[in-house]
Amino acid sequence: MKSALSLFFYLIMLIMIFGASASRTAFAANPTATPTMSEITIDGQAISFEAYNINDYNYFKLRDLAYALNGTQKPFSVGWNESARTIAIFTKEHYIPQGGELAFNPKPLARIAEPSNHRLLIDGIFDTCAAYTIDELNYFKLRDIGEKINFSIEWDEKSNSIAIDTSSGYVAPAPTPTSIPRPSSSPSPIATSSPAPTPTVTPVPSDTLAGIVLGESISKAELVLGRPYKISAGGMEYRYYGSSGHFAMLGASNGTVRYVYTNYGFDGSGTQYLDSDGSEYACEIGSPANESDAKAMEDAIFEITNAFRGFHGLSSLIYNDSLQRASRLHSEDQIYNDYLSHESLDGRTFIDRAAEQGYYGWSGIGENIAMQLYLTGANFVDSWIQSPGHRSNILGSFNELGIGFAAGDGSSIATQLFGSRHEPGKD
Repeated sequence: MKSALSLFFYLIMLIMIFGASASRTAFAANPTATPTMSEITIDGQAISFEAYNINDYNYFKLRDLAYALNGTQKPFSVGWNESARTIAIFTKEHYIPQGGELAFNPKPLARIAEPSNHRLLIDGIFDTCAAYTIDELNYFKLRDIGEKINFSIEWDEKSNSIAIDTSSGYVAPAPTPTSIPRPSSSPSPIATSSPAPTPTVTPVPSDTLAGIVLGESISKAELVLGRPYKISAGGMEYRYYGSSGHFAMLGASNGTVRYVYTNYGFDGSGTQYLDSDGSEYACEIGSPANESDAKAMEDAIFEITNAFRGFHGLSSLIYNDSLQRASRLHSEDQIYNDYLSHESLDGRTFIDRAAEQGYYGWSGIGENIAMQLYLTGANFVDSWIQSPGHRSNILGSFNELGIGFAAGDGSSIATQLFGSRHEPGKD
């Protein structure tokens, strides 16, 4: 667990490399991919795919499937980071076409297939699917993708057709060999009893996390993460991606990734953040700026707080301006007057301070405070997570949040002010 360098008052503080050999012997063992000649429909609509059959399994280009499933009940997005050799899939997200999808050769030829050495993230979790590279393009086993995205696949032997239905969930084929069609005139779309290939796995460098590599350009990182939903400028530029369930924060300077914090895509590298039960809730690589900009810090603490809630399956808190003003003023007052307390020196409580900024009609209200030497949003949030009372505020039934940050000589203070109202966000 990452140790928090904090001063508190109210806080306790194999890879197995199945390396494809470059020898001619290993190359000769690569299977032949024969064109799939079956008719293919998605929700009843006929679509032409350039697909291949390898060892009696059908393999499709991932982007072709994502493109064809746009507008159905089972869409998914696809991102690719060449530097980290990582493919990222997010289910239930709209696919953004890159050009060239569903390109079709009416007279395809057999090809030599090589096991793919990509890494795969599905909804933020490292996973594996059988895949081959054919003509420098990745082809995935259709049934693996059907299982991961959860759409049904039906094979009709008489008509030599494959029907994909996004209104139904995936059902594995019957295991008995007699129930598995294997026509001699064309490739079978359903797996036989022969084993699927084992994907090769590339080593994970220590500067890689969630498919992002330190030192690469932001534009490359966004091939996996998509576009940021928020950008904050401070000691470096902070860019926020995804949602609370698969959240990533990048710190960048001069268009280059210098820092990554994420609650998904853990691969054993970087610094781990552990929850009270010992489970890893986030990980980071690189070094953020020793931040003193109040707005940048408040954004980081707010987003990381919601990421922790998302890690536990809770909804995101709504940012509230009244709570933010009350929090900022209290943090500044504590720094200026050199104290750390939920009660102001003049006796006001956080309830009083919230009311002064126009926050009324609440059914619940709470406050977290922390003082830190190391000025990062991740450290502030982790210090609260390690304290049961403060952690319960973060994971509580509140629906609004304001963050206030202030930096002084050698220390800084952050305040979280939580509230609950029937109509959050309306002051």
